[in-house]
Amino acid sequence: MAKRTDPAKRQRAELRVVRKSSSGLAQLLFARVRGKDIYVGGNAQAGLQFRATYHESGQTHLYTPFGQTGMSFEEPPDAIKGVKLLWQTSTGADRWDYQLKADSEKKQTLIIDDGDFPDGACVMALAAEPEEQLVKGLLAGTPFEPSKIEVSGHLVANWVSPVIVVLVLKWNAATAVAIHEQIAAAAGESSELNGFIYGPDPNGLEWEYMGKTEADGTVVRPGAPKTGG
Repeated sequence: MAKRTDPAKRQRAELRVVRKSSSGLAQLLFARVRGKDIYVGGNAQAGLQFRATYHESGQTHLYTPFGQTGMSFEEPPDAIKGVKLLWQTSTGADRWDYQLKADSEKKQTLIIDDGDFPDGACVMALAAEPEEQLVKGLLAGTPFEPSKIEVSGHLVANWVSPVIVVLVLKWNAATAVAIHEQIAAAAGESSELNGFIYGPDPNGLEWEYMGKTEADGTVVRPGAPKTGG
């Protein structure tokens, strides 16, 4: 009798965010699922590439141009409750030689245009439990202060578990104008920022909404009220 293989061992997904400009194409983020392992990485700036791996064993590795810098043990990907942030980066890039690959049933690419993000953006990859409402909350921007930040693009690999969600976040129009005015006032200049690029500060996001496990074992879902402190 042939030995049965766990279906999860055969699951595959590949998501990428690519920035398009007059200089060419730059890969900002990739997220790949191979069986029960997840591989993520960011944009290459100053010729440097960073990436991380999340393995079935619970081992997590961070790789830099200078070698492997750390290893930790966390919950394996298929044990994630709620939502886990895997990777985040800006839309900055200085390598414009990315060769676009054809999409397929399990391979998707989101192309963003320079002109759509005059004030910068934040690109992130998340792993989420395969729950429809949980994923809908992420796509609606519920955990990210919707009054200030909007989801302007997304990819979802809902055929794997955990579900991989890639989001592009940017300031909404009102917040962008307010920030321009604040910076201009502080600098004593006009609202012209001479190409100053910025994006949503990830430290200002409500990460406690994103799958935080409380002491009693309950998991705070996106949009749920904060508990404690």
